[in-house]
Amino acid sequence: MHLVRPCLAALAALLLSLPASSGAQEPPPAAPPPSAWPTPPGAPLPNEAPPAAPGSSATLDPRTPSGFPEPPPPPAPTDARPRRVHADDAARFRGGASLVLGSYHFDGGGALGMAGVEGRLGAQITRAFGIYATPAVIGGWEDGDRSFARVSVGAVFDATIDDLFFIGGGPEVFGLVRKGEGDTGGRAFALRMRSGFAFGAMRPSRRHAFVIGFDGRLDFYENGLGFAPLLALGYDAF
Repeated sequence: MHLVRPCLAALAALLLSLPASSGAQEPPPAAPPPSAWPTPPGAPLPNEAPPAAPGSSATLDPRTPSGFPEPPPPPAPTDARPRRVHADDAARFRGGASLVLGSYHFDGGGALGMAGVEGRLGAQITRAFGIYATPAVIGGWEDGDRSFARVSVGAVFDATIDDLFFIGGGPEVFGLVRKGEGDTGGRAFALRMRSGFAFGAMRPSRRHAFVIGFDGRLDFYENGLGFAPLLALGYDAF
């Protein structure tokens, strides 16, 4: 009897402990916070701005809500007007003028002094080639007894080499009056030539140059020839 009671008490205690240990369930573990989740390769880290698109040079600016830098301010207003730019080989206006000084030889006679002014108005077709009209007024004298005036206009085809040397020529019509003899008549036709050097500003689309050179004329009359070798000093823009 003394042995039965302790056995029953131990059995009762064992039975009471079984439901408490087997029937109770432990609560599930708490989920880790988002910051502890694994980050896929290439993905931005938390609180990090997304990377710039491929090929873009823009840098992200954390000071703006979008993460991109603020746009630049507009340019300041200006009163400067755009300048017209000529292509290097484009056609353009050309002009110039020269003082001429030399002598005139008429029909095999003696030489007469000669001086006058000549203009040039036309077009520079390419950087190397141009064409222009040459109106001129030239007077000649010898001891005050023999004098004349020569008024002419011609057309010259001109070539410029290396922005320095020029050469050209063409036809010319003229009128010549000699003192005491009146109009000499004749065909009033001439051939002329000019060549020389141009020194000055050589821009890509235009030249501004001081010119010095030789200016010659060969006049045709019914009763002879006239020849005028002249030195020309002037200015050309072409």
